[in-house]
Amino acid sequence: QYVFFIKARSLNKGILMKKLILAFLKLSFVFTPLFAGSHSGKITISSTCTAKHFQVRLMKMGEGQMPLQAVGEQNCFEYVVMADKGMDMNSSCTYSALISPGETPMNNFTNSCHAFDADGDAMYWRYSGTDEFGKRSGSGQVTIFGGTGKFQGISGKLNSNWQQAVQNAADPTRWGATAQAIGSFKK
Repeated sequence: QYVFFIKARSLNKGILMKKLILAFLKLSFVFTPLFAGSHSGKITISSTCTAKHFQVRLMKMGEGQMPLQAVGEQNCFEYVVMADKGMDMNSSCTYSALISPGETPMNNFTNSCHAFDADGDAMYWRYSGTDEFGKRSGSGQVTIFGGTGKFQGISGKLNSNWQQAVQNAADPTRWGATAQAIGSFKK
């Protein structure tokens, strides 16, 4: 420690400053690749989906009525814009809904989705919300919680609005919907 102090004191201040700046630049150059892929920004997801209920159960216990439970799958086509770059994606989702009885029945839903792009890179998100049962439109929140390939390490929060399509008259367990979500992502 003492030797360094004497050497540093004996050097010209200008030379010492140049050496410190050069050392800092070398370290910055070495560590820059670690942060090169990190970025954040706006994300928009526009979806068109078809769905099929697999199971719908209405349970009664004594005089009280328990919630109606529905489980099914959705297949969606999405157009995603991240950091001003658009891409087509396709997703498979599993959904569950719990319709609570009451004067105004409420539909609590969760869709867990695995979306992938043309390169096979995947993004995982969950879409959830609570709306008045029977409404043909509503809102929810999308949480992005991971991915693979170019989406590895991604996370995000979006607000979404959805609109249900006309009910399938031939098979009421099938239905369709569109949704638009806007929010932010971080990678």
